[in-house]
Amino acid sequence: MRRRLHKPLYRWCFYCDVQLTRQTASRDHVIPKSHGGRTRHTVDCCKPCNERKATMTLAQFRLAELGSADQLFPGELKRRP
Repeated sequence: MRRRLHKPLYRWCFYCDVQLTRQTASRDHVIPKSHGGRTRHTVDCCKPCNERKATMTLAQFRLAELGSADQLFPGELKRRP
């Protein structure tokens, strides 16, 4: 059963650090379900980042977006899961 997102835990996207609203907020599995991720390993993020990440792991998404799997996203620097 899918839980409805009422209020983001953090009010900022974990990846791009944009401020979230009810309309833009989404939950992302840091470790995708297709890679064995679980519901408890989720972060608040914006829908565009969630859609771009799709089924990538965090390292794959960092590499695709930032050019390095070791570089941290702006929001990730402030808030760690």
